[in-house]
Amino acid sequence: MNRCCRILLSCFLVTLLAEVSCRRAEASSSNQQSESQLADNAPSVPRLAGLIPSSELVDELAFPSAETDSSPEPVEDLTATSDDRLWAFPSDNDDGTLQRLPPVDDTPSIQILPNKPATMEDLSEPDGKVEMFQPIASLLPPLPLAGLEQGESENFFAAAEASLEPAAADRAMVEQLLIAEVVKECTAATTGALTDQRINELAKSKIQKAYGMANRSGYYAARQELIEVLRMISHAKDAHQGVPERTEALASGLRALEEAEDFAPRGAQLEADLAIEVICASHRTPIAKQIDFKDVLPHQMMNGYFRYAQLKLAAAVAGEPAGSMALHALGKLAIHLGKVEPEKHRLSQRQAIAFQQAALLAHSQNHLAAHELATLLADAGHFDEAERLLQQVAARDPNAVVLRNLSLMQEKLGHARQAIANRELAAQMAQRGASGTHNVEWLSPQAFSQSGGVAPAPPVSTLPSTVGLSGFPAQHVPPPQSVRR
Repeated sequence: MNRCCRILLSCFLVTLLAEVSCRRAEASSSNQQSESQLADNAPSVPRLAGLIPSSELVDELAFPSAETDSSPEPVEDLTATSDDRLWAFPSDNDDGTLQRLPPVDDTPSIQILPNKPATMEDLSEPDGKVEMFQPIASLLPPLPLAGLEQGESENFFAAAEASLEPAAADRAMVEQLLIAEVVKECTAATTGALTDQRINELAKSKIQKAYGMANRSGYYAARQELIEVLRMISHAKDAHQGVPERTEALASGLRALEEAEDFAPRGAQLEADLAIEVICASHRTPIAKQIDFKDVLPHQMMNGYFRYAQLKLAAAVAGEPAGSMALHALGKLAIHLGKVEPEKHRLSQRQAIAFQQAALLAHSQNHLAAHELATLLADAGHFDEAERLLQQVAARDPNAVVLRNLSLMQEKLGHARQAIANRELAAQMAQRGASGTHNVEWLSPQAFSQSGGVAPAPPVSTLPSTVGLSGFPAQHVPPPQSVRR
């Protein structure tokens, strides 16, 4: 049935094409006859040898109008052989008259074939193989689905779906092989990731750059450089472990320091006026979600936020000397920002203590962070904790500044004999030139873990409440400025 329909439709198309061809031939012959008649009746047109001008230009040359001036004008000699001439007409007459081309009398004859409708005999299959009607079968409109039986339609769609399934399966298999190859070859060398040694070198360079910026009063630029050091180290460690643990800890620690400022009254505001529940509603620090606001005061919430920040910042760069030094530099920078812009950085001293505590938690051999934390605690009145820290620093890095501060703490605690001895020792070391606390040795993470002196910092869940150089407790309170640094 389908074959018969296609044959009938092919016959109809052939008949239609023949009809159109005949009409086009008739129209073409009539146009050519009209043009030949016009050519016979038209006057002869003058033509120049070697140039065929337009009809308007020929009329103007052959039949000048009455409006034009009939007086002769000088005409350039066209027969002169000069290189400057634009046109040359070698066949022109010498008398200056224009030579006319003979008219064309012979018009081509056109034979018009009669319009003969096509019959079934004309559609007989020729001897040779003709592919003229082969594309027509592919251009036939699809049969309506209503004309198909239910079984035929189901077979049609099933065949179409079956033809698509192998291609989709091949693409999925190729994609799986590609992903497996990516996982196999995704190494630090193929992707260009920084090695631990290179990260340590870049971190030291950025810390030195930050100190230079701070010395030129570029405090915010220096802070950005130091945070970049922390981000770089935490990102590299997470890349090795395959989990974003350290980067999330860094973000949580810095966020907790910022959110802690919301619990400090501003201006003449009192703590009783602070709505803790409203403040904590906009915070992301987990402490705000786990505390009963009826039994807590704003300063208690602030203390919790600072302690949370210490643990998170320490976990972000645990066991990394460069990360510990970056935290120590951030603590010193916080003190300077509090002096320069006290209104904008009201909790700068509390933040400085948090950074120094985090530096010691990350790397307990950081003598600079230990000495800075001891002076902050001493200014806050925590002399016992400050004395213990200074004793540890003096045992590992004895110098005149540490011994003088230690003698001051011992005087506050009533240890006069020890204070005098340390003061005399500080004077002797000052004469020898040992007056600074800059004897910090940079170690790579591998050398630090193999040194056997101090183990890397433990995870956040096992960190003690307070840590000094040897793990002894220390308080965290805002310090005044009295002890030498």
